[in-house]
Amino acid sequence: MFSEALRILDANTTQYMIEVQQAQIEALQEENRRHKEEIERLQELLAQKE
Repeated sequence: MFSEALRILDANTTQYMIEVQQAQIEALQEENRRHKEEIERLQELLAQKE
């Protein structure tokens, strides 16, 4: 019984860690998208000045 409880706890911990990492990945993807948009905007401004 004790080892079954540990197995369940370990599985829950693993699932939680996956969910946290997935949220971090999604946040980084959104940040990356915003940075790309900013780069494009700045490149357009630079092209207008040339």
